[in-house]
Amino acid sequence: MGMRWRKTPKGQYVDSHECPDVIDYYQKTYIPRCFGSTLLSHTWTEETVGNHVIPSPSCQNTVYWHHNEITYMQNNWCQVWWVLEDEKPVPQPKGEGPSLMVADFVSADYSWLRSPDEKEEARVLFKAGTNRDGYFTSEEILEQATRAMDILEKYFPHDHHILIYNNARTHLKHAPDALSARKMVLHTPKPGRNWLVEVPKLDDQGQQVYGPDEMKLKEKVQMAPGTLPNGELQSLYFPEGHPHAGVFKGMTVILQE
Repeated sequence: MGMRWRKTPKGQYVDSHECPDVIDYYQKTYIPRCFGSTLLSHTWTEETVGNHVIPSPSCQNTVYWHHNEITYMQNNWCQVWWVLEDEKPVPQPKGEGPSLMVADFVSADYSWLRSPDEKEEARVLFKAGTNRDGYFTSEEILEQATRAMDILEKYFPHDHHILIYNNARTHLKHAPDALSARKMVLHTPKPGRNWLVEVPKLDDQGQQVYGPDEMKLKEKVQMAPGTLPNGELQSLYFPEGHPHAGVFKGMTVILQE
């Protein structure tokens, strides 16, 4: 009767793609910036898609590297299939089981981001979970991006590379002490108190410091200064010599300045 026994087919996920602000950003910012660099990038057709790209020292080509992550679950298998009439039920494991996340870069020019001899690669295999590798945070994103840039600089220096990420919260990380009006307090703290931001505690080599329980240690520091229209930096804390030296000024005082 023209029908098949299967699960409900899934289409594309809808998540604010049609919101006016999202469309405005795509049309006026994202697409123009992408097409502004295509004059120096390869154009692939059915006739040229199988050709191998050889970097040319005389021409700097633009290569787009798309980043993505996918998670595989141990017990994530097909749940609907043809079963023999005399087939007996087999006990199945409870839950989806451990997961394995794969994060990598890919381009139309060079395929996966790796060295020509394939001994160095930007791919990350991450076992997410509290008692496993933890969780894939912005620190891991930055570490992977640094490794990718090292490979590109070493083996593909004649190309101009653009790394493209999707708009995930993990990819929107800013400096721990970066200026953020969402966190600031309105008034100057009372005497004996101060307002600071919490950041990861690092050693002299810039590495994360851990406590006896292997938890990441944090410390409180001053928020980074703002920048005035003339380019001058504006500290958010009272300067040395002031009766409240080192204390946060408060939003009301900052706006008055």
